[in-house]
Amino acid sequence: MAQVSKLSPLTTYNFRVRDYNSAGASEYSKPIAVTTPPAPLPTPTLECRLLKETGEIATEWRGRGVDSYELQLSCDGDQPQHVVCDGRPFLLTPDFARVWSGVELAITINVAAVAPGSVLHCRVRGRGTKDTVSPFSATQTIMIPRPPKPAEPAPKETVATVQAAPATAGVSRTAMFAAVFCAFMAFSVVLVLLN
Repeated sequence: MAQVSKLSPLTTYNFRVRDYNSAGASEYSKPIAVTTPPAPLPTPTLECRLLKETGEIATEWRGRGVDSYELQLSCDGDQPQHVVCDGRPFLLTPDFARVWSGVELAITINVAAVAPGSVLHCRVRGRGTKDTVSPFSATQTIMIPRPPKPAEPAPKETVATVQAAPATAGVSRTAMFAAVFCAFMAFSVVLVLLN
């Protein structure tokens, strides 16, 4: 058996054979035509980012020798998640599923109905001539953020005013000090009860 190497992709080659023995060479066989398969497509690159202000995932990819692309999505967990891609709704599961195919190099996916805390996975592959397909890109993972926890209310400030009685000729300093001390103690009791 003969082996031929270094053939070009998508090229037709004609082969024929003949026998040799001690009596000499035979006539050539009828030629057969063989076409080599297309060259494998390179793996495309994929970028995904969450647009928090619009509730969408922006996807963008690049590839060489590609006529069209296929985008696939999946999600973690037992709960299917709803997304809208190119105006069509899709139900995502842990198994990758095609949600879009076409020639564009970027699309957005509406994830407004996806549960907060969910994790989505995106991948893309290219399609070329004669139904050739590239390997899938590296998988990109997007986590849908949970809403921020509401802020705890600030503790209420308690303001107490202690007003000393004006000094009069008939009130001694000791009596005034005792009145201020009693007011201070009453204020302290109020603070303890509020906490």
